[in-house]
Amino acid sequence: MLDLGPLFDTLWTTDLLWLYGFAVLTGLVRGFSGFGAAMVFIPLASILVPPQTAVITLWLIDVLVTSPLTIKGMRHGHWPEILPLFLGAMAGVPLGVWLLATTPETPMRWTISIIVLLAVLVLASGYRRKNRMPLPGVLAVGASAGVGSGMASLGGPPVIVFWVSGAASAAQTRMNIFGFFGMTALMSGAGHYLFGLFTPERLMLAALLIPAYALGIFSGNRMFGLASESMFRRFALTICAAGAILVMPVWR
Repeated sequence: MLDLGPLFDTLWTTDLLWLYGFAVLTGLVRGFSGFGAAMVFIPLASILVPPQTAVITLWLIDVLVTSPLTIKGMRHGHWPEILPLFLGAMAGVPLGVWLLATTPETPMRWTISIIVLLAVLVLASGYRRKNRMPLPGVLAVGASAGVGSGMASLGGPPVIVFWVSGAASAAQTRMNIFGFFGMTALMSGAGHYLFGLFTPERLMLAALLIPAYALGIFSGNRMFGLASESMFRRFALTICAAGAILVMPVWR
């Protein structure tokens, strides 16, 4: 039988309610846009729990809840673009997992905050690529995504900037992102397991948050063709920026 004492000794009931709210909000963003889960949940949850716990918890709930969308993304994704990014990510994930397992909490908080803020700034700028990126550049984007994915489930920022700045439609970009994230998540999960990061407390916390995250995913997915994409994009980026600022160690 699992000993849940260590979890509830450090996680007050009010904190758990906040984590429920963060999970619903994260699911809304992820279900609507296909990305942004780590940019929302990791900074916000890291206010209440160690960053490593936030990373592993999100990995668990995201893999379980989004598996139908991941399968759909793998079927409808544009593989000539996804495959080179994934090959690059294969080289970066092991380094990212090692950083997650060995980096102290304060440097991890600063790293998460800076990565998210940089991604928000680039996405908010409306940057668009005018020319097709050469293969070495695509591989480099994939490698940086792999490091971010292994370290903090933050593989999204470089890949999101790559696809959002391109010419693909929002629907195609969404499918590409679901397919790519599904593949990199499996690699990251294997690394997390080898480093012993799936503790009983983190597994139980993920189990508690799955319903809230599933509710957000379902609602966000239903909103995808109904709400204004530009409005929701601004909302998501605002939440990401706020979370990145709040997770900075200066507030603790």
